[in-house]
Amino acid sequence: MGIATGTRRIWALFAVLGLSISLVGCSSNSQSPGASASGGASSGGSQPTFYVVTHASTVPFWATVQKGAMDAGTVFGAKVVFPFTKDSTVPELVNNLQSAIAAKPDGLAVSITSATALDPLLRPVISGGTPVIAINVPDSRPADQRIPYLFYIGSDELLAGQTIGNLAVAAGVHSGACLITEAGNAALETRCQGFTDVLQTAGIQVQKVVVGLDAAAEQAAISQFLLGHPDVDAYITMNSVEGHVAAEAIKSANLTGKVHLWSFDLGQDVLNDVKSGSIDGAVDQQEYLQGYLGVEFLYLNWKYGFIPASDILTGPFIVNKSNVDQISKLFVEGVR
Repeated sequence: MGIATGTRRIWALFAVLGLSISLVGCSSNSQSPGASASGGASSGGSQPTFYVVTHASTVPFWATVQKGAMDAGTVFGAKVVFPFTKDSTVPELVNNLQSAIAAKPDGLAVSITSATALDPLLRPVISGGTPVIAINVPDSRPADQRIPYLFYIGSDELLAGQTIGNLAVAAGVHSGACLITEAGNAALETRCQGFTDVLQTAGIQVQKVVVGLDAAAEQAAISQFLLGHPDVDAYITMNSVEGHVAAEAIKSANLTGKVHLWSFDLGQDVLNDVKSGSIDGAVDQQEYLQGYLGVEFLYLNWKYGFIPASDILTGPFIVNKSNVDQISKLFVEGVR
């Protein structure tokens, strides 16, 4: 995505936010139109119910997505249900989605972490007229195979991986490693692919290492890899918990300042690590917007039949020493 395109999408996003405030302000005197192309427009004035069904677990990232969704529910007068999972697994996501569908909501915002697992559940729902928006993770299959949801709200994961790859090449690294928490997770694999593509184009080899989701297991796996691969000087991690674990492992191996580390997502530990220089930078998906805009657009589709003309990108945004103090203040407020 070029700078001009990104700027247009940002201005479009602000325009939508301004429009939504105006619409909410005048909705009591407005008539809802007929059914939209998605079949999502409402002909009544009852409170809508929206389910936000993701692979959310109790890491800080998902608390911010949830806050965005709940804040939008308050603004638009919608009931929002946001189930969590214990371990961010596909079976848990499928179970939560089945429960959400059984509740017959007025709209769904869903993370498509496994298109093959969710496809047979979502296609009948969409065909039946329930609007579905993808958030956080899109269906990355070819266009003619994708689940026909309305559009996607979230970061461009390939671009995010490429952005870190470019930072690594600029830093003069010699060898890279992608420390992935969930093998097969479409978003994580895409991040690694973007990072790998850029480094390999520059003649730099990259290894993918699956470290799992348990923090203790992650620390052991990362420490073992550090000791066994002293030539690797560029690391990328997939979330804020793993990012801090990797930073601590690097400290324990006395490699701080000798290797580069970038992480995805924000947490207080990661922000502190960026401030101290233990982490070079963190990719912020601006996930509050994923939750907020997901619910906002479900409401606008339910009420007025609105559908934006393209996906809405909320990231990547790089947090580094130049902006970490400002972002830290917003993190405390629960919006970054």
